[in-house]
This record gives sequence, structure tokens and C-alpha cells, in this order.
Amino acid sequence: MKEKIDLDYPIRQYKLITGEEIVCQVVEDSTENEDYFPSLIRYPMCIILKPMNMIRYYSLTPWMTAVYDVDTIITLDPNSIISSCNPSDELVEQYKIWCESIYEADHQPSVDDDEVKKENNKIIDFVDRMKSIRTLQDIDSDYTMH
Repeated sequence: MKEKIDLDYPIRQYKLITGEEIVCQVVEDSTENEDYFPSLIRYPMCIILKPMNMIRYYSLTPWMTAVYDVDTIITLDPNSIISSCNPSDELVEQYKIWCESIYEADHQPSVDDDEVKKENNKIIDFVDRMKSIRTLQDIDSDYTMH
């Protein structure tokens, strides 16, 4: 049975002091407690603005690399947050799609070692052929490559 990613925690959007905007799941929110402690978040995605032809496009990219395991929790220092809000329904929908696709890509069955060896042999064969061509070029002084 295929394991599914858990996207049941509340999803929040944060503007950070670095200027970055992220969207993430909030496991535990530091703003709900008077004591200082970091927020606990999962699957943070950076929101990137890409204006094109007077239209604003947005994309989501992983905020931290390779932290999409199911059990990975990340701390977010409350002093690094300028503001926060509930993201739009459209952003939440896209966020969930991206999280699921990243999780699925990271949890694909491993490639068969024999297939990897075959691909590596193709590369080695190509490199060897290029070396032999280069050797012939060095020997044949009439051959010029432009």
C-alpha cells in the first residue's frame, strides 16, 4: 500500500525578515504561547514572484533542500517572522499538489543497479570514442577542427 503524505496540519503563509515568503504546515505555532519558542513547521515552500508581460506568476520551490521526509519537523524562529496570514485557497491547493509531487518523487523505488551500470557503460563508451578521435586528430596534422 502506498504511503500518503499527511497534509492535515494548518497551512500558513509567512513573510520573513529576509524578504522571503514561505507557505508551510504549522505543527505548533509559537504565536499561541507567551513564552519564547520557535514554531514547528513541515514542508516549507518559498513563494517566488515571476512577473511576465504585465502578469504576475508565482511558483513554489522548496525552502530547505531535502527535508520532505514524513517525520521531518523544522523550527522557525519567531523573531524571523515579519507577518503571517492564512494563504488563499488557490495557494493552498497548489501547495498541496507540490508537496505531494515532491514526496512521491523522493520516495520512488530505487533504480535497478544493472540499469545504472548500462547507462554508465554508455557514457564510458562515448568518452573512450571521443578520446580515440582526439588522438587521431593529434596525429593527423592536416585535420583542423574549427
